[in-house]
Amino acid sequence: MIQRKRFIRLAICWGVLALSVAAHAQKTSKIGRFSVDKPIGCAPLTINISELDNFGNISRQYLYEDGAPVTNSATHTFNTPGTFNIVQVIGLDINPKTDTLEITVNSPEPPQVTVANCRNFSASVKVPASPYDFYRVYYTAVDSVDVLAGNYAVPHDYGVAGSFPVRVKGFYNGGNDGCGETNVTINTRQELTDPILNSMETFQDSTMLISATLNSGISYVLQVSENNGSTFSEIPLVFQGNQILLDQLLPMTNDYCFRLAAYDPCNNEYYYSNTLCQVSLAASFEQYRNLLNWVPPGPAAQSFEIYRNDTLYYQSANAGTTQYPDSTLICNTNYCYQVRVNYPVGFALSQVVCGTSFEKQNLTPITGIYSTYQGDDLFLSWESAEQANANTTYQAVYSFDGSNFSTGATFKSDITEQVVSNPQFLKNSYSYTIRYSDECDNLSPPGTITRPVFLNSEQQQTNTFHLTWNRYLPLTDGVRQYYVDLWDINMALLTTFDVWDPTFYELRLTSEYSNAAYVTVRAEGLGVDADFVTTSNRRAIAFHSDLYLPSAFTPNGDGLNEEFGVKGPEVSDFIFRIYNRWGELVFYTTEQPKGWNGVFKGARAPQGTYRYYVEGTDAGGRVIKKSGNFVLLKN
Repeated sequence: MIQRKRFIRLAICWGVLALSVAAHAQKTSKIGRFSVDKPIGCAPLTINISELDNFGNISRQYLYEDGAPVTNSATHTFNTPGTFNIVQVIGLDINPKTDTLEITVNSPEPPQVTVANCRNFSASVKVPASPYDFYRVYYTAVDSVDVLAGNYAVPHDYGVAGSFPVRVKGFYNGGNDGCGETNVTINTRQELTDPILNSMETFQDSTMLISATLNSGISYVLQVSENNGSTFSEIPLVFQGNQILLDQLLPMTNDYCFRLAAYDPCNNEYYYSNTLCQVSLAASFEQYRNLLNWVPPGPAAQSFEIYRNDTLYYQSANAGTTQYPDSTLICNTNYCYQVRVNYPVGFALSQVVCGTSFEKQNLTPITGIYSTYQGDDLFLSWESAEQANANTTYQAVYSFDGSNFSTGATFKSDITEQVVSNPQFLKNSYSYTIRYSDECDNLSPPGTITRPVFLNSEQQQTNTFHLTWNRYLPLTDGVRQYYVDLWDINMALLTTFDVWDPTFYELRLTSEYSNAAYVTVRAEGLGVDADFVTTSNRRAIAFHSDLYLPSAFTPNGDGLNEEFGVKGPEVSDFIFRIYNRWGELVFYTTEQPKGWNGVFKGARAPQGTYRYYVEGTDAGGRVIKKSGNFVLLKN
């Protein structure tokens, strides 16, 4: 029920003007030689000067500082607002010859008045505190009252309901009658309408927005109590339409209740609206739940509602509830909450509180992790963990020393195998394992460690390669056998060599494998892993049909180094030529075993340097071209 409170009539101060307008006329100049009748007023302001000196009948001139020329006239009209000095100059040899007086000319601004309706068909007008000193309120053509700035005028009883024009004019003490006036309409009524608070909302930036149902012609005061107190105090009130934004309170520190007070200045009575209390929400985001807490909204509250992400999520008729645990969550998801408390009239909204849900749990490590190379890619597979699901994110991690792991690849998948392409994996022998994280960002410990067979190849001499690799990990019963596989350029298998040393093999290529391009090592499991096969990375190799020619020979008949020829595997399309230093062809053959015996044109060739050229095609179809110099000695 709306409350009314009446105060003793003697306490009312209507701000009635007790002094006449003329009481503050006349202003005297600085040294007292003259005065003006209106030292302040509104443009156009006409002033009259009275001379106060005893200089007799002498000339006196006046400068009015508004652009008018110097004149003898003691009457002047100021048409422009401003502050002006009237300067008097006397025609007498006396010091000082001048005297001054300052006047103020203001714009005739219409006063911003407020109509205040009262019950029983009465009304008053509240006048502003500035710019005028007092105001004259013309309730009718014949009824007027004067009221000091910032006060209510003495009310007028119209006796009936209706619309009545009212004129309000501003005055300066001692001023003219030409200042601004405002025309308003008073709509009288028998009873005042009760004010209503419709809603209030608290924001994160410590502001509140209050919405109310207001009526024109009624003076309202917003009142507040702190922390559910019963004592209300007035706060500055600035309504924009039917709303008011409060930014001077501390919503995050104190809790406030608000009400509107409608004031009847004629009877000095207040009419109170319903009360709405602030809803101050706090939320703690905990394991498995988001816990909401808010301050009790007061006994008048009827129900409350919880909005989650702008959608009604929960509601209850138990308005005394001040806590709600939200456990229906998707972890690692952002949730925003707002609480609405409903009253018999109006409602209050809390600020919006947001946070991210989480769920901490220990994830079991992955077991049964296997690895193998497929060409230049590493292929990892593993047994699925119990807690893994379609939202699981896997991480392949690697380590050079088997303990300090670095992330090599991250991928989201609901399968348990993945090809991991990384050029780094082809440079060194690493150990690998799999970790996984769930949708709540929980991360599992590293799983079992796998170390794929990593092959290194070092060429020892022509067509001989020193192959080394590490043992494969892990297999329950170990590796049954290692094999060396030889492949051509198209990765077609050429042959397989059995290996009895688990980490080493010396590969010797013959012309039979002149098409060899790659070599890999393969391991086969034993026992429970009998069906498991893993392959190492591949290394490029090539069969080389190298032809050898000495740097010198001695065809002197001693049976040693008697011919200069080509040593090495047989090649097709063989051509062998030798030239002397003058460019003459001294030897030519297409028969590979045949060499030069040092005879040219039937005689022993002279000692010196000669040049050879060899061409041919090896068993792998590669073209061979060699050239160089050699020395003929002791011929």
